[in-house]
Amino acid sequence: MAFDFKGKTTDFLTIFKPAKGYFITPILININLLVFIAMAISGVNILQPENQDLLNWGANLRPMVAEGQRWRLLTACFLHIGILHLLLNMYALHFIGSVLEPYLGKARFLATYLILGIAGNLTSIWWFQSTISAGASGAIFGLYGTFLALLTTNLIDKSVKTSIIPGIIFFIAYNVFYGLRTNSGIDNATHLGGLFCGIIIGYAWYPCLKQYENTRMKYSTIMVLSIVLLVSSIIVFPVCLHGVDGTRSFPTT
Repeated sequence: MAFDFKGKTTDFLTIFKPAKGYFITPILININLLVFIAMAISGVNILQPENQDLLNWGANLRPMVAEGQRWRLLTACFLHIGILHLLLNMYALHFIGSVLEPYLGKARFLATYLILGIAGNLTSIWWFQSTISAGASGAIFGLYGTFLALLTTNLIDKSVKTSIIPGIIFFIAYNVFYGLRTNSGIDNATHLGGLFCGIIIGYAWYPCLKQYENTRMKYSTIMVLSIVLLVSSIIVFPVCLHGVDGTRSFPTT
């Protein structure tokens, strides 16, 4: 029996190609991959990057964010700590993106990813004083939380719920419990922050999705969610400034 290598290759490449209902997800995957390739070309170790290299490329760290480098809350969403970290996150992003983006649409999905990524990183700097964190995990956990929230509504068919809920719950539970292990090197604050915010955003999208073609409601919801994120950051930053004085200290991962 002949094996269709060409067909298998074509199927694999669709992961990276924007298409109807799967447009933003591959773009996000490609951006993450390109950043990692650029890091590797510049000489960063692809298995275990040095802390300074991660910081040079935009990793998240409370003292630096508190000093005014707030762009790290965004850049850290596209930065990964080694190739295994990258591949696991991209696999998870591809899976959740392929099932969630068709429901949300391009604008909602992109806004959700960015808001949740920043929210997860805000949670990390609120909790940890000296932990260097990076990765799309906060945004990805948030997307799983968003889909989990939508699965509790009547927007999604029961057959889809039955087939996908166990997998989502397993993904969340396994990663959270693994992250709780001593010296796991995983920033659970980012995961849980993204997950919690993702559930909230999932319910926030519900009225908007009930009127899917209402463009005004769609962009109004995005604006409200962005304002909530801004207000949250205003609350978090004074805590970060206070923590820089040494009131809390955690080892760098």
